[in-house]
Amino acid sequence: MKYIKKNIGKSSNIAWVVGATQKSALIDMRNICPDDWFLVPGIGKQGGSVKNTYEYSSRNDGLGLIYNASRSILYPENSTKNDYFESVRAEAVSIFNEISSQLEKNTSILKVFFDVEAVCKKNRV
Repeated sequence: MKYIKKNIGKSSNIAWVVGATQKSALIDMRNICPDDWFLVPGIGKQGGSVKNTYEYSSRNDGLGLIYNASRSILYPENSTKNDYFESVRAEAVSIFNEISSQLEKNTSILKVFFDVEAVCKKNRV
């Protein structure tokens, strides 16, 4: 990674994929790439935590993470055929609120302009 960072990538044109369940990789990567963006899969059902991931690998400005929780959203706990879309919406809103909570606690520059619940209702999810 150090080779790629030194010879190819700049913080403005590169992002890294680092699993949310890999604490040591998150810490190491943030030390190597303090200004880069990370795509972080594995939040939720795969065992990754928004809070821990944020703690281990957010940038100094409190940002730098793009969370992915697709498995948790696509396969919500205890959903049935009759309430699947409501369960999906509830899981998406829950994860969104968890991420927003971390950002609100740790950054002064972020204002959330995206209302997941309104989008889900508009699209009947």
